[in-house]
Amino acid sequence: MLEHNSGIASLNRVGVRRLKGLLVAAALILGRCALASAAQEGSVTGRVTQGGNPAAGVVLVLTRLMPDSMLREALEGQPIVKSTTDEDGRYRFTGLAAGRYQVSPFSPSAVVNSGQGLVSLADGASVEGIDFDLSPGGVITGTVSTADGRPVIGEMITVTVASGSGAGYHAPQSEPVLTDDRGVYRVYGLAAGRYTVTVGSAMEANSPLTRRHLQAETFYPGVTSRDKAGVVEVTAGAEASRIDIRLGQPSQTYQASGRIVDDAGKPVPNVMVFCGSVGGTGSYRPPDPTLHSNMKGEFKIEGLVAGHYSASASFVLDQGMDLYSDATGFEVKSSDVTGLEIRVHKGLSISGVAVVEGTDDPAASAGLSTLELWATVVPFEGGGSGVSRSKIQPDNSFRLTGLHPGRVQITLNRFVQPARYEILRIEHNGVAQKEEIDVEVGSPVSGVRIVFGYGNCVIHGQVTVQGELPRDTDLEVYAVRLGDAADSSGSPSAAGGILGTDHSSELDPSGRFRIEGLVPGQYEVTVTGPSLGKDEKGRPKYPSAKQTVTVANASDAEVNLTLDLSKAQ
Repeated sequence: MLEHNSGIASLNRVGVRRLKGLLVAAALILGRCALASAAQEGSVTGRVTQGGNPAAGVVLVLTRLMPDSMLREALEGQPIVKSTTDEDGRYRFTGLAAGRYQVSPFSPSAVVNSGQGLVSLADGASVEGIDFDLSPGGVITGTVSTADGRPVIGEMITVTVASGSGAGYHAPQSEPVLTDDRGVYRVYGLAAGRYTVTVGSAMEANSPLTRRHLQAETFYPGVTSRDKAGVVEVTAGAEASRIDIRLGQPSQTYQASGRIVDDAGKPVPNVMVFCGSVGGTGSYRPPDPTLHSNMKGEFKIEGLVAGHYSASASFVLDQGMDLYSDATGFEVKSSDVTGLEIRVHKGLSISGVAVVEGTDDPAASAGLSTLELWATVVPFEGGGSGVSRSKIQPDNSFRLTGLHPGRVQITLNRFVQPARYEILRIEHNGVAQKEEIDVEVGSPVSGVRIVFGYGNCVIHGQVTVQGELPRDTDLEVYAVRLGDAADSSGSPSAAGGILGTDHSSELDPSGRFRIEGLVPGQYEVTVTGPSLGKDEKGRPKYPSAKQTVTVANASDAEVNLTLDLSKAQ
């Protein structure tokens, strides 16, 4: 796993870019190279150099930036096309529909010194000058071993820019960097700079690969304090070798065991068990789908350090059981814990129908059956399982079951949500809900109506900057839908609607932007840089420019913004 400080202003955008880089690499491996085009086809051209000289034979990939959720893209991948530079370093993509695209050189061992690669393409337009300059990347390699010298296999390595260093890195590798069977790791494609190398986790856990307990985060050459971490100097195209990490003795671990029973005291077999630390004590334990009760309802949780914990049964992967769980707290001191009991109960329910508002497109209503709803429960008291799922049926009905008594917030399942749908509001017996829906024992909730918007609108335009934009600062344009359900701060209603939720776009090198997948309505469009310098007191400045625009069903609105960097909010 690699981390860096790339100068990108928004951390969320960094995460999206990093993920899209992985998707591009994965798509290459799978050989996906289909991309839909419209009647009016556009093109993107540019040049790749290395040290100012033409770089021939470099593969570039072009990915359409759809308005899908990030998780959906991760699961399904994205169609891409590829091009190769000629002997003069030039490339060309043709036959492109209007939309937002990312162009990236696929040169795993090289560093991209310049070139953003974002393109906002209008119908039939030709965009030129999407250029990149490359340089050879550096390498850090070494071994990870236990205190007694044995190799540590399959462990994730993290390379981080050293404190006070302006270096960054190009992340070419499409999968985490892991130690091999000799404990050897190799991280390549690094920009010249100063780095620290880490193995382990800041919060103790079980390794998802080896299922052994990890000790505290350990830095090269074998220290657990970040302040004492060794610094590795990397120069362009060179290899820093023998960067070896020796781990200390692992922490003493224990196990907790017990059984899962229903209201009648009968064992509940084959149920997923979730265990989490409480109050910041104990070891962090990500959900483990392999941890289940056996046929007698018995379970065993291994690899626990001293601390306080909460255990419960989880039915998020098996909604057919229609149950919810209480949470059982326990403390690990200096020995194993036995005799725990987790009780599960018959779940509560919420039912109703889903409708689409703002369009008469038959495809919009038909597509509702592809959606899955999530109900997240905040219990009235105590803890326990808090998630239920339900597909919307072909007749547009839904039923969320297995709910814990408490306040329920209904949202779309972001793993499978098509981008064009957003929840506008949720009604119960004809009344819009601005808060969560309460569910209580003995009182199933019916008559719920979920109103969706269908995102078939586009806002595009141009941003003009007055003043000098600081180096390595990215601007972002976002559109927030306005409406009665948003409060005075512009935040969305608790019902989980789109109101107050932003849809964003980065600017391409020419200042163009394009925001797709918007539902009809009125939007406030804003351009800003999350941190464009500081004022005389050292506080961040946030100059911005805004404009309000209304988009009707299936429309495309143009907005031109001027950002004056001398003005700060």
